[in-house]
Amino acid sequence: MLLLGILYTLLLFICYVEYLSPIWGYMGYPPYDSRRTGDVVVLGVLLAGLTAAILPPKISRYSHFVCWVLFFLTYAPIVVIVPLQGLLEDGGVVLIVTVTASFLVMFVLSEILSNKQRQVGWSSWQEGENPYLERLINRGFDRMLIGVWCVVTVVIFGTTRVELNLDNILDFQDIYRRRSELAELQRGIPGLAYIVQWSANVLGPLLVAVGLFERRWGLTAIGTANQVLLFLLGGFKYLPPSVLLMIALYAVVLRHKQLGAHRMAVIFGGGLAALLAIAALSEDARAGGGIMARIVSQGLMRAFGNPGLLMGLYAQFFESHPWTWYAHSKPFSWLIEYPYDASVGKTVGLWWSGSDQYNATANVWATDGIAALGFWGVLLVGVVLGLILAVANRMVGSQKMRFVALASFVSVWGLADTYLSVALITWGWIFHLVLGRFRQVVGETVVVEAKRMCHGGIRRRRG
Repeated sequence: MLLLGILYTLLLFICYVEYLSPIWGYMGYPPYDSRRTGDVVVLGVLLAGLTAAILPPKISRYSHFVCWVLFFLTYAPIVVIVPLQGLLEDGGVVLIVTVTASFLVMFVLSEILSNKQRQVGWSSWQEGENPYLERLINRGFDRMLIGVWCVVTVVIFGTTRVELNLDNILDFQDIYRRRSELAELQRGIPGLAYIVQWSANVLGPLLVAVGLFERRWGLTAIGTANQVLLFLLGGFKYLPPSVLLMIALYAVVLRHKQLGAHRMAVIFGGGLAALLAIAALSEDARAGGGIMARIVSQGLMRAFGNPGLLMGLYAQFFESHPWTWYAHSKPFSWLIEYPYDASVGKTVGLWWSGSDQYNATANVWATDGIAALGFWGVLLVGVVLGLILAVANRMVGSQKMRFVALASFVSVWGLADTYLSVALITWGWIFHLVLGRFRQVVGETVVVEAKRMCHGGIRRRRG
């Protein structure tokens, strides 16, 4: 896995030097100065390689899946891009070492606590002992899920009354207008923002996950349609690619008997390499204004570049500005005075761009780490995430890990773009963990076992 980590970071290096900096330099990707930060870049690559070597090559726990997702989509971009930016006086040495320590604390703490604790037993029977009852529970759960989705969808589109057309899905310039209009509506309708977020991050992913694991393609189609409709409504750019990533994770990783981290590397590393190849071979995709250029820019900049970009900006901003002491999130905001007039993202965005329209929402290590308590906050994030993952391992168990991993992927990905309390509540991460525990064995296991028992009973009667 050492080689895997190094190769992935080299792809990130190429992405920065060949694409992000030449095209998006004004956004915070200045040209790479090898004489000033070259040694720090090498350190970042080595740290990522060593971290990948420490992480388990075989995914046997829910925490392993989460750690690898965060490695590819948050940690590796931070330790590579921050030194390439060169915004910090020391080149980012202290920052990338602290983030690495925090990431390893998260992993090691979750492993130690998971090894010492048993799985939480919330069922009165062992999974697989009564497949008929489990199928009955699943059917009831799925009907309830579809019913809730229908009600929520009617509420969302009934209150917003948005006219959807094909032009909306192709017009990327229209995204920010749609997002602004939805935000204005949400301010006038109490609770609408939470309903929209839960529909996008809980209901849609749950429908896609259930449909994939149980091969009920209608549910997968409903979940996909939900994500596309919400993209058309509010311009949430992560929703269409989130469905593609969920399908890829199921097909390449989660449906196989052995869950290997190298399979996840195929998805994220292969996706990064494919986008780089498209940008290199197509001038329109690299610098044009068409839809392909928009797709490539959103993939390379938003998914792979932004976690590192914003970590560097936050570190530079909070070198000379007061910490929030967690007053940026509830319940701490009820107890501690917040030092700024706008949210953390808008405060940093205004400082960097000069525009109050730039909301620089950032990953959990930037918001709950650097913004809250500086480098001490970064370390604290690792401790808190380690505790959460240890509890998650106990709640989910090994049999349901695949389903919960897929259903909660969007919420986990949210850690690359927001702070922890939002990922847990608004993005529904904690809901996925609890609901995944109560829903019985997902997938073909129950169906196959039920058929086996049924056929066995028929043979015994005939005998």
